[in-house]
Order: sequence, then structure tokens, then C-alpha cells
Amino acid sequence: MKPYQLFLSLLLFCLIMTGCTQKTTETGVTLPEIQSRVTTCIDSIWGEYVAENNLSYGGLAISAFTSQGLLFAKSGLTQDVNIHSFFRGASNTKTYTASSIMLLQQRGLLNINDCITDTIPGKSDSYIPNNSDYNIPYKNQITIRQLLEHRAGVFDLTNFPIPDTCNAVYAGQNYLMFMESFFPAYTFSMDELFRVISRHQLCDFSPDSGFQYTNTGYSLLGIIIERVSGQSYQDFVSKNLLIPNSLLYTTFPLSTNSMLSEPYISGKILYNQTLIDCRKQNFSYEFAQGNLVTTSLDLLTWLKTWQKGQAGLPLSSVQQMRQGSGANSDYGFGTTYVNGMGYGHTGAIAGYLSFMFYSPEEDFTMLLVCNLWNMNTEESFYEQIGVLSDIFVKCKEICTGKPIRQKPDVEQLYKRLVLEAGKNPLIKAER
Repeated sequence: MKPYQLFLSLLLFCLIMTGCTQKTTETGVTLPEIQSRVTTCIDSIWGEYVAENNLSYGGLAISAFTSQGLLFAKSGLTQDVNIHSFFRGASNTKTYTASSIMLLQQRGLLNINDCITDTIPGKSDSYIPNNSDYNIPYKNQITIRQLLEHRAGVFDLTNFPIPDTCNAVYAGQNYLMFMESFFPAYTFSMDELFRVISRHQLCDFSPDSGFQYTNTGYSLLGIIIERVSGQSYQDFVSKNLLIPNSLLYTTFPLSTNSMLSEPYISGKILYNQTLIDCRKQNFSYEFAQGNLVTTSLDLLTWLKTWQKGQAGLPLSSVQQMRQGSGANSDYGFGTTYVNGMGYGHTGAIAGYLSFMFYSPEEDFTMLLVCNLWNMNTEESFYEQIGVLSDIFVKCKEICTGKPIRQKPDVEQLYKRLVLEAGKNPLIKAER
């Protein structure tokens, strides 16, 4: 080999090794540099919020799949918190529920345009039990698609009080909170919850005539998944979505005293200057709509594989989930769209807030998890959501190198997160 050829070969080898050592963007920014900028960003914005509100607790973690690789950054969290720490994923559960429904349709085991009283294909049973417990209003008109889109009018027991006009001792109160006031470790069943709805013929509107986010409606989808598949919700999701995608640290517990396993992110509520620990919660009424326990890496991986059509559903089905029937402006099938963030979902459950979104244009996936509900004043929770959305957008700009001109609607985010939270005496859900 001639000297100049040897020189060129060595130069090429060095360039390749340099590229392998530090993957860069088109502008030459490496992953460690991106991570440093994200950490500085969240330290600055969250630190200012903490100081202004005189907070002694609370932090957040950012996880992202960038073009440079996997990123994890945090602020205000304990040193042991990492991408493998457990937390409650809340309404992000609905992405698994909707995907399971679409998977069953893909296999010809159901049709989302069927009414919930129709007979399951290949079986003699109907999609929902044919008994008085499930004699909910308009049941012969409600379709599976309408449940997916929150357009079925199913009354949400987790958020709204039983009307004063009902002849019941719990009239005028939230049924879940009423029962727990007498029996703190009360175990709710789905039959019981739908029996309450059926007994009092509770609903929000006739099917497909409006939109109302309803946790209880998604629990009905969970029942459909079990009756169609012949498996428990946990088993079906595990065998068809979790295990095939190596999501081995994700579960859907239903315990009345559900405890997060170590290592976990400790979630708390700040109310009247007092911190309320939220490690133990009653998950028996959260079935298929809010009982997700996961890690940042598992949820981030799920979001990316699901949204790219690589989790078991083809991209065409994922795109259908994003849009739904087109009747809603920002919610499809278990999928919401937020300006400046992308497609995905949000989650709120006592002590935890989470935003997970995918942007097809940049092929960018990001998750934000916060371990505090600041309920000190009437405005503090709203302000917190505004700060978190600002952090999300700014971190996304840093990671993608692109400015975001359309910002999230904080009021819309706030209203959705309040509804996702459910059964909470500290915040009032609005229709």
C-alpha cells in the first residue's frame, strides 16, 4: 500500500471511530451535550417554580429517544431515581386498552362499529354481559368505536357525583369516595359500578351526539377485551403487547392496597402546606383506564414502538387511532394530539403527572414524569401544569434543534388531566 493510501485509510478509520464514539446531529451536537442542555433547562425552569412556590418536595424526569440515542435527565428527584424506577402511569393505560381493541379487530375477533350488545363474532355471548347490571342507557346504540372516542355518553363514576335527584344514600356524592369513607380498603367490582349506572340510568348524552372524557367508559372496553379474548386484561395485554415488545416491567394491578415496588419514584400531594404520601392506592376501580404501573424506559419504548407501527399494530391502524372518526378535534382511539407535543396521551393519578408524546415529523419520542401535585391553592395545580408543558416544549426544542411555534393549550391540558385524575376531593372536574 502506498504511503498516501495508508494515510487516507487511517484518516477514514479515525473518522468512523469518532462518529461511533459520539453520534452527532447535523449541527454537530452530541448526546452528552444535548443531555446537559436538557438538564440545565429543567433545573432552571423547575428550580424557579420551586423557589416561587416555596416547595420542599417535588421534581421531574425527562426521557427521550433522540436521533443521537436514549436520553434521561431529572431535576429535584432523589439520586437513586433512574429510567428504571417505577411510577403510576395513570391514563396512559388507555393507549394499551385502545391498542388491544384494535388488535382484536385486526384478528377478526371484533368490529369497532358493532354495538356493545351485539354478539361477539364466533361466539354466542354479547360484548357486554346481558344482565341488569349492564342495563346502561342507550346500550343498544353504543358502539365500540364511540367508547374509544369518548362519544358514547357513558357516565363517569370516577369524576362526577350521583345526581341529587337519585333515590340513594349516596345521592349528591361521588360514589367511590362515599364507599371509601365507610370502608377505606373497599374493593370495587366492575359489575358493581355499572350496576350503579344502570340502577339510576345515568348518562351524559345519547351516543355520538357529543364528547365527554370518561374513565368508566374505558373500563367497559376492558370488559369487552376480556369477553372477546377469553383472557384477563392483564394476561391479554402481557401476551400480545408487553412480552413481544420486551416491556417486562409494566403491570396493571387491581389491588385495593397497591404498593409500588422498589425502586420507585415517590409521589406526593401538597395540600394546606402538608405533604400526603401516595405510594399506596386503591386500584380496584381503575381497571383498563388508569391502573398502569411502569418505568420511564418501558413507557417510552411502548410509545415509540406503538406510534411507529412496530408494537403489533401496523402503522395504518396507528394512524386510524390518531384520527378516530374525525368527530373530535384532538382525541382519536386512546390517542390525543397536543400542539407542540405530538400524538400520545397524558396521565394524572394522585401524586403523579405524565406527558408522553411522539412527533412523526421528527421521529421524536419524549416522556415527562412529575412526582408532585401542588394543590396548595386553587390556582397552583393549573400553574404547575403550565410549567410542565413549558418544560416539555423547551426540552423538545433542544433535542430536535427545531423551534416550536404552536404551543400547547394549557387550559385544555389542565381540564383533561383533572378528568384523568378522577375521584379526587381536591379538584373539581368539569364537563
